[in-house]
Amino acid sequence: RTEAAGAGGLAAFVVGMAMLTVGWWVGSSHTYDGTDWTEVLQPYLSIAGLAFAGGGLGVFVKAALALLRQPDVTTLHHPVTTTG
Repeated sequence: RTEAAGAGGLAAFVVGMAMLTVGWWVGSSHTYDGTDWTEVLQPYLSIAGLAFAGGGLGVFVKAALALLRQPDVTTLHHPVTTTG
């Protein structure tokens, strides 16, 4: 469950970064009648991109910290029992 949250958080972060930078990598191909549609939609893309990037980064960091805080089961001390 923690791994899935981390993966989802990282995916949301990547989507947010793509939304924030969309004008740089598709601006020239999304022009119609002299209007660059990425500039028209940029305020909305920025708001959604910040939400995705910020929320995704928060979920990813929370999941990563949870994974780092889990005890390592291979190094846990198990008492040795003797029969006799």
